[in-house]
Amino acid sequence: MKHLTKITLLLLAVFLILPFSEVDAQKRKRKKEKESAPKTISSYIDVYGGGGYSALLHGIDGTSVPGGGAGMLGVGYFMKHNSNFNFRAGLEFMYLNSTTRLDDFDYSGLYVYKDQQVQQNMSCVLSSSKYREAQNRMSLNIPIMFGAEINQFYFLAGAKAGLGLLGNYSMKSDVTRSLDDPTLIDKLENMPTHGLYTQKAKYGNNLKFGLDVAISAEAGICLDEYFPASALEYGAGSEKRKLSYRVGAFFDYGLMNINKNTPNGLLFNFPEMKDNGDGTFEVPLSNIDNGQFQNNSILSVKNSEGKLANLNSLVVGAKFTVLLGIDKAPKPKPKRKVRRPVLRDLTYIPDPTYFYLYVHDFETQEPLDAVVKVYNLGEKTDTIFAGMTDKETGFVEEQIDNGKYGLFVSRPGYIDFNDTLFNVVSDTLYVDLQPIKKNTVVILRNLLFDTDKTVIRNVSTQSLEDMYQLLAKNPNMRIRITGHTDNVGSERYNKKLSEGRAKSVFDEMVKRGIDPSRMEWNGRGSKEPIESNKTEEGRAENRRVEFTILSNE
Repeated sequence: MKHLTKITLLLLAVFLILPFSEVDAQKRKRKKEKESAPKTISSYIDVYGGGGYSALLHGIDGTSVPGGGAGMLGVGYFMKHNSNFNFRAGLEFMYLNSTTRLDDFDYSGLYVYKDQQVQQNMSCVLSSSKYREAQNRMSLNIPIMFGAEINQFYFLAGAKAGLGLLGNYSMKSDVTRSLDDPTLIDKLENMPTHGLYTQKAKYGNNLKFGLDVAISAEAGICLDEYFPASALEYGAGSEKRKLSYRVGAFFDYGLMNINKNTPNGLLFNFPEMKDNGDGTFEVPLSNIDNGQFQNNSILSVKNSEGKLANLNSLVVGAKFTVLLGIDKAPKPKPKRKVRRPVLRDLTYIPDPTYFYLYVHDFETQEPLDAVVKVYNLGEKTDTIFAGMTDKETGFVEEQIDNGKYGLFVSRPGYIDFNDTLFNVVSDTLYVDLQPIKKNTVVILRNLLFDTDKTVIRNVSTQSLEDMYQLLAKNPNMRIRITGHTDNVGSERYNKKLSEGRAKSVFDEMVKRGIDPSRMEWNGRGSKEPIESNKTEEGRAENRRVEFTILSNE
């Protein structure tokens, strides 16, 4: 009975442990998958500056608004998603200037002339011409914008909330004073001794601006392609961060009335001038000669309803943006080159040798199940081995005779791999397949040109055929063909040579039937080496033609 009890407890323990161990294993697996998942969001510090045309629009009768200039500086957070979705939020200081011009106008009012013998009522006329007023506003804005990035172009749209920090204005006008005596035929004017002359009025004061909410839009181009690789990162070692550059045009239009000034009457008048409330005013005798003005801004003058005019901001301009990456640059994964079998000194091979091959994803290094063919050179149909790699390990093996063969590896969604096996002596090969997706760069191996020439050599037939087959199997794919050289010779010569070689590949694809609108080409000269130019082997690697997948939709 005791033995039976022990066995029962042992079985219960096993049944309890197994589920928990399986759950723990699943957690570890999910954690590993999570750690190996590619990062979908890139974060940046957004620093920018710009300027352009600005205006404070108010629609006051008898005025025009030529506008002025604006400038801004901003910093904030910028987010890029792998789906091309962008988000921006931050703080910016904006200064804007606007000019208002008024049509010529007159003020007419009562002036009573008195001396010891006579009291005479006259009309006093103040005539303004060349009235020009400049308004200035400094605000702190909070932009929140959403958008997308397509190829090299981007656009953003959203809103900005702006708090007015300070505001002021300055006015200039010619003011002419005259008197109209009903007993005289002509006006009394141009009499400086009596204060009747044209005076330059010039004054200024503060303005009050309230909260501004504006719709905002921006569109432009990413400049990264035009900068060398060294300018696209900052920091050193493991602390390296990404850099990105943009230039674009922006548009802000205020939706709210930001005019918060106190309504006043006349634009300018003499001290102690009495407003009769019916469009006339009385000018005290003592103020005719001193010529002192009291000043108001046109934005502070009440309209016929006794209110201020609505005031809305408008800014249109250009800006330059630098994005400084927050995330550390990923550590570069060591590239495993395909190791070719090496011929060993053997007196005889009693049995066929083993062919070992591992296939992985180029970016994640995850094993792949792929089609593998080994064929006699010259005819792909003359296949001596065809099989699939294991899904869990990416491995396949087969016994084949030692010799020189062609190797072909393919998998849907990936770029086909072709190479030559010079000798097979039980060595192991590693092949990393590149996924077909935007910005994938493919180097055309075994694509050769004569020295300093742009004519493709005949031995490059297979490389061109592989490229053609990739484009033919993916009819929605668009690519950019780019030529590169080593650093021998002048950069001007190298750029022209690299452009010519890229154009030759472009022409070859068109000749084979690929639509020219699916391709573009350029040359980068020696600006983007992938190996050191100090050795012949490195220079040979740098002399290459590659293509970049722009889209596949």
